[in-house]
Amino acid sequence: MNEASPLLKKIQKLPSYRLILAFAGGSILSAAWYPPFSFLAFVGLVPLLILEEDLSQKEESHKKTFFWLWLLIVIWNIGIYWWLFKAISWLVVAVWFINSGFLASTIGVFRMSRHWAQDFRLRYVLFISFWVGFEYLHLNWSLTWPWANFGHTLASQHTWVQWVEYTGTLGVSVWLLGTNVLFYEAFFLNRAPKWSPWVAILIPLAASLLLYYRYEPQKGTAVECVVVQPNYNCYTQKFENNPATGNANATYVPYEAQVKNLIALSEKLITPQTRYVFWPETALHDDVNEKSPYSNAYLRAIMTDFVKKHGLILISGVDTYCFYEGPENFTPTANIYSSDPNMAYDFFNAAVQIKPNEDVEFYRKSKLVIGAETNPFISILPTSQLLMMFKESWATLGTQEEREVFKGNEGGIVAPVICYESVYGEYVTDYIRKGANLITVITNDGWWDESIAPEQHLNFSVMRAVENRRCIARAANTGISCFIDQRGNILQRSQYGETTSLRASIPLNDGLTFYTKNGDLIGKMSALIAVLSMVAALISPFWKSKEGAATK
Repeated sequence: MNEASPLLKKIQKLPSYRLILAFAGGSILSAAWYPPFSFLAFVGLVPLLILEEDLSQKEESHKKTFFWLWLLIVIWNIGIYWWLFKAISWLVVAVWFINSGFLASTIGVFRMSRHWAQDFRLRYVLFISFWVGFEYLHLNWSLTWPWANFGHTLASQHTWVQWVEYTGTLGVSVWLLGTNVLFYEAFFLNRAPKWSPWVAILIPLAASLLLYYRYEPQKGTAVECVVVQPNYNCYTQKFENNPATGNANATYVPYEAQVKNLIALSEKLITPQTRYVFWPETALHDDVNEKSPYSNAYLRAIMTDFVKKHGLILISGVDTYCFYEGPENFTPTANIYSSDPNMAYDFFNAAVQIKPNEDVEFYRKSKLVIGAETNPFISILPTSQLLMMFKESWATLGTQEEREVFKGNEGGIVAPVICYESVYGEYVTDYIRKGANLITVITNDGWWDESIAPEQHLNFSVMRAVENRRCIARAANTGISCFIDQRGNILQRSQYGETTSLRASIPLNDGLTFYTKNGDLIGKMSALIAVLSMVAALISPFWKSKEGAATK
């Protein structure tokens, strides 16, 4: 590196310095996901920037460059979601490796810009654009796994990023990438003033704190809500058979007893003023036929013995199914009967709204977890016999194209966000634009046991509250259940592994933030810049050769 500082020269003289940089970078970035060390996100990418520049200046091969960047990102990914091992065992290794490979490949493609973008400032603009463009893609394609998107690092620090009501979490990614670049330039290349990264941190931070303290929560109609946390172990109590082993559970809690307990926990806190009760994801897992819901005896009992009795609205997680007759009505996810190719069915992870004396309404979860709920290849696999067998052995749940909101009484319109859907910022804005003035996140985080995962998942809900300035009622099977206000403050919360229910009166808000109206503009712009950069990189050799010929 032509302008390396003494510190950088010392690093390059260390034995196996690339290995040291990879482990240091991955470890620092992982640590930033744990709230006491969130500040490390502002410098955690510096080792990656050193590696990328070093590999480029020494003109290392694309394979070698990919390996070192990939190794750093793999270590980072393992540190963020090591707990996924609890749910999918050794399959998590593939998730770590593949997800890291996507980002490493993106940075590798960015290197193409070096052929035409000679100014280092322009290269950094392109570096940030490629990175954020990939994060936007990762939120929207079939191989989506955006849990580790860089902006999510500060999800636990909502007072630092109140301006996400304008930018969404991709704006946080831009902020963090920019400060990392400035630290690298100021302290390792001496091309930026030493004060520049501190200013880049302090100005957005000050703006966020100003927004936080000056924001006036909307004080519209308030509705009293109850969230219920039944606390059934996913592997030993909730289901008749252990989902991991398939063996019968000796400690299985009968479904009838589970429903009675959900009602009892609700009735502990409901008052005559209670308008909403929220039960967690798959609380009702005795499959319900969407076309004739009251053929399910438990749903009939819930309507008569609970909803009508107390005159309230119940929103709960539910497993449902739907039959189709005739191939013209089949969905891409439909399971066709081998005995009757004219008949098919879908299963859904859904939410249900039950109101007194009215038809039930369903919303089908549509951002599904790859591997557990969806086969991302289902729409692109060829129709060869071998691949059709693979397609059938790895089925997928059904979804719906449009977001659905539940209209209640007294002006309440609820966005039923199911579990993993709360990771997706722009996706959640679809509910709000359809009129939702209150969000519920119903989830089952018991698959990951008592790890950092339930806290991480909770923090995503906090970000959704700030982005849309909506209160959230969060009901989780094993925790963490809570209420979140429009600033992102957690008003009440349960502990993981606690059997409990919570009650709060929370205001409705009909206002729309800039982010709610416009979504991930930053992601779209970044993706466009990245594509234009790749086009420029492809045609620049042609123009250079043409200019060279013209000067002869």
